[in-house]
Amino acid sequence: SQPRREWSSVLWSTSIANGVNSVAYSPDGRTIASGGNDCAVHLWDAETGLSVGKQFEGHTGVVTSVAFSPDGMWIASGSFDDTIRIWDVETGLGVSGALYALPQVEKRYILSVAFSPDGKKIAGGYSDNTIRLWDAEVREPIGSLLEGHAEQVTTVAFSPDGERLASGSYDKTVRLWDTKTGLPIGEPSEMPSCVWCIVFSPDGRKLANIISASYDETIRMWDLGLALSAEMPSGEYVREAISIAISPDSKKIATGSNQGTILLWDAITGLPVEVL
Repeated sequence: SQPRREWSSVLWSTSIANGVNSVAYSPDGRTIASGGNDCAVHLWDAETGLSVGKQFEGHTGVVTSVAFSPDGMWIASGSFDDTIRIWDVETGLGVSGALYALPQVEKRYILSVAFSPDGKKIAGGYSDNTIRLWDAEVREPIGSLLEGHAEQVTTVAFSPDGERLASGSYDKTVRLWDTKTGLPIGEPSEMPSCVWCIVFSPDGRKLANIISASYDETIRMWDLGLALSAEMPSGEYVREAISIAISPDSKKIATGSNQGTILLWDAITGLPVEVL
């Protein structure tokens, strides 16, 4: 197989050419899915960096978000065409029809999608400031809209037990929701600027997010059990950071940026550890 540096350059070249907006690893770590400005979903071999099979076609707008189901059999994708589509990873074909939010309106689109840990629900963050939950098996909406954000919802993430959903928005808030009732949990947390990405720690106790803006680039982590918030160093460390992940042991945080760097942080001290 190719050295990682070589296949990274292949993926980077493809990203530049097509404008990649979202990537996701399969649960077994063997495959990477990407969605971008070509309105398609692509699969890549995580070891070689080479394209796998044919691209998944069906969206008529830019693909903004992709997510694997926990069993790795499906991929959900959200788009500027105001639909969520579910794809069979093996065949590359759409599973049933597209998920259209009703009523259908012009200029609404989806910025983020996420599977629940049991694979039975899909959450979508929409540009009309709402979140919708979908039944991934019957392809129908679940309950009422999750409403409360004042601007478009940029990121959604399920807790490991599936009982909570976290959301971030252009309205500079992070909110928690009860996935069974659709009701908000507690008060929204105010941020200094737009929230780009949000993620739970594997144990479900911590919540980390990236807040990015021209003059305020910060990372915050909450201990949900204690309702405490800690702000990690800002500025150059997280400038243009657009993605975040927490290690399985919850001790490290990785952030990716538009500058082409990955930064590792100590989640306990909040200090940067290494630049990759």
